[in-house]
Amino acid sequence: MRVFFCKFNDPVYVKLEKIDILVKVADDKTADVILNELKEYANDIEIELIRKSIRAIGSIILRVDKSAKRAVEILSELVSTGQPLCLQESVIVARDIFRKFPNKFEGLI
Repeated sequence: MRVFFCKFNDPVYVKLEKIDILVKVADDKTADVILNELKEYANDIEIELIRKSIRAIGSIILRVDKSAKRAVEILSELVSTGQPLCLQESVIVARDIFRKFPNKFEGLI
């Protein structure tokens, strides 16, 4: 799994593909590690990488129910940074979270 973590000198298109692969290999055991890695990517300067990593966090929430609590914590941290793109993408992901887990993660609002 760690083979697919992004390196600082990877081109953006490679990083985006690695994120797709990380979402696909996420399961109960690896979800926390992958979510922490995606959180780091969301603090990058590359717009597409930020967008893709936050959406990947949302995808992992939908695939691995046990990761939902940690993923919501990460989304809350990203929203609190005040970066407009993080806020925008987190709202889109939050919509999907509320659909899957109604009345459970209202603190995200």
